[in-house]
Amino acid sequence: PSLTFAALTPDEPCELQTRHRPVGRGQTAIRVEHVTGDIYAVSTITVGAHKGLADKENTPDNDGDGSASSSTVRLVNGSSLREVCSIPAEDREDDVMMGDDDDERPGRTVEVSSLATFDLGDAGDSGIVYLCVGSCVVPGPAQPPEIDEAEPSKGFVKVYRIDPTASLLGGADSKVCERVTMIEVAGVPYQMASMVDEGSNKLFLLCTVNNVVEVYAVEQEPEGGLRLGIVTKRHLHIASIFMQVQGNKVAVGDMTRGVTLLQFDSKSSSLSELARYEFSLWPTALQFLSNGKILVADDRFNLFLMERQREIGKSHSGSPGYSLQTVGQLHLGLLTNCIRPGSLRSATTTPNRSDEEGDQFLLCTIEGALVSLKSIENSAVERMLQIQHAIQVNIQKQGSADPSVDARVDWKLFRSIDSNTLHGSSGALDPSGFVDGDLFELFL
Repeated sequence: PSLTFAALTPDEPCELQTRHRPVGRGQTAIRVEHVTGDIYAVSTITVGAHKGLADKENTPDNDGDGSASSSTVRLVNGSSLREVCSIPAEDREDDVMMGDDDDERPGRTVEVSSLATFDLGDAGDSGIVYLCVGSCVVPGPAQPPEIDEAEPSKGFVKVYRIDPTASLLGGADSKVCERVTMIEVAGVPYQMASMVDEGSNKLFLLCTVNNVVEVYAVEQEPEGGLRLGIVTKRHLHIASIFMQVQGNKVAVGDMTRGVTLLQFDSKSSSLSELARYEFSLWPTALQFLSNGKILVADDRFNLFLMERQREIGKSHSGSPGYSLQTVGQLHLGLLTNCIRPGSLRSATTTPNRSDEEGDQFLLCTIEGALVSLKSIENSAVERMLQIQHAIQVNIQKQGSADPSVDARVDWKLFRSIDSNTLHGSSGALDPSGFVDGDLFELFL
């Protein structure tokens, strides 16, 4: 396992130049979060980090008692991959309050589950940003071993003050990274995100804890510290694994129950449901588009565009009923586990080109592929969809090594959605709302 920094070459066609650095014996990197400038936060875990198995060099808090933290957050300089400082998931002097029987079970670990950042509006002047680290207490193996493991019921949200100028001056870890507050939560903080309320301009931190969305007000104390105060919470389905924030709207992807669109009202301190899309979909990633639509990837290698629409003939308490409806779908053929804003076009080339406008995203897949996705103006996309429909060419099927097997498949059949994926659909659902760049490239 290693950390990899990839940079685009300035000349087109762009190529990815990569540098690698091992993260340590038995270590694997789980999450990466951009902090500020060229500094990134990387969470790592030690595989099999129980008694006698952990690498003490990489888990300095391991004293061999079987209850050492196996997870760490490292601040890393992106371009050089130099480690700036390290934050252990478990601080013994503060986490001793964990006194439940399950917490004392042999093999208990504290694992980092999520990362997020925010600033107090003065980052441009001071350079100070705040890193939120979500972690959970994972009990040791259940006794007897055939008993099902329960979901962790205890976790922490810790906020660290990051001073990038101290890292440039070679300051100690305590100067670069200082913890300013911590709260305990009743479960796993799967996702965190900051929100600046449009009306009051107040800063809030949202956190999904097991199946609950919690909202905390971020308050600055007179002595310079921070305080997280609970404002409201809302229970959803099974496990709220994914969350994205746009303005006062919150999109939450549940592990087994689709996507829910919420809205936060700071005046009433409430989270209300605007719409939901509930079907047998296991989301693997989601992202808001600038027009308010939601891009969703699922575990069956599909992509969906979802939009809030009124349901004809349905209402609740006399008000119109709304739901999230699919307005576009495509079988990607790859399992997407991360969607981030970005492009595979170098930023140093033709910066004033008009086609650089609009949403641009990179989809990262477990197969190791990067997929570039870009929004297109409505006037252009209609024409391109007509051309796409007219081409109807066969595409080369990947991975067919047997010469006796027809290595070409129908494009429409390949890109269609399985009828078992969507509730109420009959037969395969044709691709819609997406222009397949691979198809156009083959045709041209």
